[in-house]
Amino acid sequence: MSENEEAIILTEDQSEERPYEFVLHENAREQEVLGAIVRTATGSNLSAKESLVAAVNRETGELLGFVGVKRRSFHLSEIRHLHVDKPNRNQGIATNLVKKALEMVKTPVVFATVSYQNIPSYKTFMVNGFTEWTQFPSSSSGKIMCLVGRHVVRLQ
Repeated sequence: MSENEEAIILTEDQSEERPYEFVLHENAREQEVLGAIVRTATGSNLSAKESLVAAVNRETGELLGFVGVKRRSFHLSEIRHLHVDKPNRNQGIATNLVKKALEMVKTPVVFATVSYQNIPSYKTFMVNGFTEWTQFPSSSSGKIMCLVGRHVVRLQ
């Protein structure tokens, strides 16, 4: 960790009641079912080895958004497929999904790739303690992409 980079310590979430809840599934079968729901709802191609967190409306059960976490190595995890449906944006759902994803990370370093043009997504990661590590052109779209990351420290 560099001198000017701070580690953020994750603790229990003590925020106010939200109109949505998070669905986390630990066993493979439940994870598979949640993955199928996300694929059907959004068309996103998720890896079977990804852990998913979904934000679901408490009253209707509607899927509002989701995020995936994939362990890349002993030291490195990736936050992927952050998505919130358009009618549910700008309500803090993405920020809270990333917080929940960070709780699932079991490695000391986590990263995400974000389109430089996607300002709301970029800001979501910055609010959650990520810093920009580098920029590069996407090989498929030519858009400028940002690699963002952070260290994860947990209280024992």
